[in-house]
Amino acid sequence: HYLFRRQKGPDMLLLESGCQVPVMDRWMMRRMLKPTPEQEETFSEDVLRIQKSREQYGLVRDAVIEEANECQVPVGEHHVSCWLEMLFKDDRKAAETYLNELIEAIKESESELNGQ
Repeated sequence: HYLFRRQKGPDMLLLESGCQVPVMDRWMMRRMLKPTPEQEETFSEDVLRIQKSREQYGLVRDAVIEEANECQVPVGEHHVSCWLEMLFKDDRKAAETYLNELIEAIKESESELNGQ
């Protein structure tokens, strides 16, 4: 979906396609690692270091998969819900509005693609 691609990165495109492997992006790394104020200064560098290390990346990814399993939800849904939770904090109304607008935009995009 053109609109969806413009709004989100590769991780969300994979999840939209049904992929159940979480992508360890900045959002998920921040959520899982919970950096302290002292660690914030080097957090970006730390994320890059972890993303480049197959072993470290795998440990964080496996922790996310385990967490999703404990919540009894598919990994893709867990990834998206974590992102929404971090982005909108406790503003459920804003999150619902965002999702409704996104769903409508996707439907419009699909209609355009189908010539309707």
